[in-house]
Amino acid sequence: MTDQSEQRPPKAAATRGIEGAVGNQAAIILVNTQIADNIGSAARSMLNFGLTDMRLVAPRCEWPSERARVLASGADAVLDTARVYATVADAVADLDFVVASTARPRDMVKPVATPGAAAARMRGHVEAGGRVGILFGPERTGLENDDVALADLILTVPLNPAFASLNLAQAVALVSYEWFTARDETVPVQLDLGRYGRASKQEIDAFLEHLGQALDWSGVVRNRQMRPTMLRNLQAMFLRADLTGQEVRSLRGFLHGLMIRGARDEELAAFPSYRRRREALDETDSAASPAEAARPRRSRRRHAEAEARAEALRLRPGAGDALIVVDPQYDFMPGGALAVAGGDEIVPVVNRIGRLFTEVVLTQDWHPAGHASFASSHAGKAPFETTELAYGSQVLWPDHCVQGTRGAALHDDLDLPHARLIVRKGDDAAVDSYSAFLAADRRSATGLDGYLRSRSVKRVFVCGLATDFCVAWTALDARAAGFEVVLVEDACRAIDTGGSLGRARAEMTAAGVRFAGADDLFI
Repeated sequence: MTDQSEQRPPKAAATRGIEGAVGNQAAIILVNTQIADNIGSAARSMLNFGLTDMRLVAPRCEWPSERARVLASGADAVLDTARVYATVADAVADLDFVVASTARPRDMVKPVATPGAAAARMRGHVEAGGRVGILFGPERTGLENDDVALADLILTVPLNPAFASLNLAQAVALVSYEWFTARDETVPVQLDLGRYGRASKQEIDAFLEHLGQALDWSGVVRNRQMRPTMLRNLQAMFLRADLTGQEVRSLRGFLHGLMIRGARDEELAAFPSYRRRREALDETDSAASPAEAARPRRSRRRHAEAEARAEALRLRPGAGDALIVVDPQYDFMPGGALAVAGGDEIVPVVNRIGRLFTEVVLTQDWHPAGHASFASSHAGKAPFETTELAYGSQVLWPDHCVQGTRGAALHDDLDLPHARLIVRKGDDAAVDSYSAFLAADRRSATGLDGYLRSRSVKRVFVCGLATDFCVAWTALDARAAGFEVVLVEDACRAIDTGGSLGRARAEMTAAGVRFAGADDLFI
């Protein structure tokens, strides 16, 4: 049976009786912490007040750390489930209300609150179904301005101005206490956000990136040195607006339409979908006789350009879209057992486009040793030869992605913390499985179809390894299941054995799969 599981932090005995699911808590986010002892002491304070969601952003101390475990004094449940992120933006991507703890005044317009008032605000957001977090900076310097800019509210602890020095762990304890006691207070009045809910930090971040692109294209920012300040001011303004997810999507739609309609041909040519339309039109014109082409050329070109603009507009991800990342595993990377040339090059592209989606699914080849698709399981057979199995012809592969091995692991640089589902395939020893939807026997289903429908997904974007096998099979099965499908070409790489890439592209084209580049998703 295919293993399919939503990723949640494991439960530990020490967390029994505390406040409930991580989604109903405040996340404590420690940024660039320099002393491991402070992480341990912070974990101890958190568990005292019923908090377990610790997030570490690029810690500058040794991690994991035995010193932290000693100082945690039994709060292992917090340390064992602590997640590490590369940036603050990544750590807050799934949150929709973020508080920054800082003592220094900042050159930005943001509301400021005491720990008690901030805790009441956060409680209100949680009661309304939101997810909240609190940022704490490094011990010596505190949070950077760019980190504070991501926050909705600044938390400042009233201290003696002659000696305003509070240890990191003490600050975490104080704020955790206020959070814990605020649950007994009346929740402040909250804005009714309707059925859409407050926009997540991931959605806001993607919108701001889109806005930055629009500013660059328009030429409004003539002094490039002013660009960061302008974007930070716009960020603060939109964060204060309490936008819903639907409002963010509407704003991005307006931006997109303005960019498309105001763009010059040389700018649009940077986007693959537009470029392909123009190239196809040029081929048609060159094949036509002068008499045939003369009269309708201008109107045909105008129509084709309008189609290209409309197509680019429709490629922008939004509600009802999901990203499926196929098999970004070490055995498919350079040096792996079944290396795909340039396989590691897709990882930064996948990370970039992944931020545009609220629904992300990963797949993972997960073969038992001696799998029927391995050439080593068939005497006299070599990799890339074929054999007949009960369900039909089978390409034989080198041993790869064996359960529990490093080769089966997802790439360490894959940065999709909001991905909630991993579909493990090929775990039946007798049946191979390329597709994220169906095994090669075309009978054994993974359940992904039903999962996507339960999330109201209507269109899937597919990328990963390898284009001509697992990616293509996934795209074709998604089309057969009734989903619209877009294949993100520069987030894929192919094996291309015996013309397999050409055949796969032809089959996908015939099935109605659309092809796009990563840039098309940002236009």
